[in-house]
Amino acid sequence: MQAEAEGISNGNVALRLANGSTLTVPVAALSDADQSWLKTAGSNGTSPAAAPGNAPVKWDYDAAPHGIPGTSVARFRVWIPDASQPVRGMIVLVPGLNQDGRGAVDAGDWQALARDLRFGLIACNLTSADGGSDYCYAGKGSGKLLLEALGKFAAAENRPEVAHVPLLLWGHSAGGQFNYNFACWKPERTLAFIVNEGAYDYDTPATSLTRSTPAILFAGEKDKPERISNITHLFQTGRMQGALWAYCLEKGMGHAVGPSQRVAQQFFRSIVALRLPDGGLDSGMKHLVPSDGLLAARDGDALPAAQYKGSPRDASWLPDAATAAAWKAVQP
Repeated sequence: MQAEAEGISNGNVALRLANGSTLTVPVAALSDADQSWLKTAGSNGTSPAAAPGNAPVKWDYDAAPHGIPGTSVARFRVWIPDASQPVRGMIVLVPGLNQDGRGAVDAGDWQALARDLRFGLIACNLTSADGGSDYCYAGKGSGKLLLEALGKFAAAENRPEVAHVPLLLWGHSAGGQFNYNFACWKPERTLAFIVNEGAYDYDTPATSLTRSTPAILFAGEKDKPERISNITHLFQTGRMQGALWAYCLEKGMGHAVGPSQRVAQQFFRSIVALRLPDGGLDSGMKHLVPSDGLLAARDGDALPAAQYKGSPRDASWLPDAATAAAWKAVQP
């Protein structure tokens, strides 16, 4: 389908379609070929490739969390990079305690990662009426609301794959607690998860399948001692049972998102390469074992598992050298 570019303004291009209607999309959402064409053709002309299918999709959903313990609000925002292409998975973004994180789908770094991986984004606003964090227990209903949102989007936008694709879970504080509990509840849907400084509600036992789900557990060097202690204990308990988890003490950080986000994004890239190696939609997730990655102490080199001689409880499992380098760079 052809489209005529009518003009470019503030990073957006107006496209006149063959039916006479006009569609405005971000220039960044166009294919590399169309962006190259715009640079040479200027603000008007006809591209053989530009079409409405190249535009991203943004969609909001307000769930009704009646009868779900500790959850009074459950709102979600979905972002898909290209309306014409199926996605291989979804990146779930969960903010801190009772915060509205839906604007995270507009963040350039998350959008770039989604495009590179052929994933979509879904960002969350989960709250408890009493200001608590009971919604973090995903298996008690809040996780079901997340899956409901994905299913509703799949039906509304005729994107059936979104209802069942695997998930990468990123979360800060209470969002990290939600992610851990979701991975305990639905490990078969979880490609990998991030616990970023969320360190209280970890009484949910991890199954063997959860322990074989890759994760990084971040603590801030200047965060509250009880948070650091609790998340360290969770990591060490998991590692003593062979969990494919890493621990990262982020230097200079209190209870805030810092460079750990870049580490998480590199980790996600590496995990997708390992667990979805053929790039297909229906191949399923590869089950990983320790020898698929590296082991490293914070003050040592990352080595193949068979060569690591230190204590398992202190050894972080990392998928590859790129993640290991990013992981080591943010620690004291």
